[in-house]
Amino acid sequence: MHYSDGVAGTRRRIATAASVYPDFGIATECGMGRRVGQDIHELLRIHAEAAGELSEV
Repeated sequence: MHYSDGVAGTRRRIATAASVYPDFGIATECGMGRRVGQDIHELLRIHAEAAGELSEV
């Protein structure tokens, strides 16, 4: 997932990944250590929302 893509972009990435490999997980592109401190809350929110949706599939 990419911070700048938000949940909508993460959904598109999930759909693309699922079309070629059904067993996968999600992660940030470079880890969370490269994000500015104030971005971490939003990054975690995007990650949690996308992971929750992925677990429902």
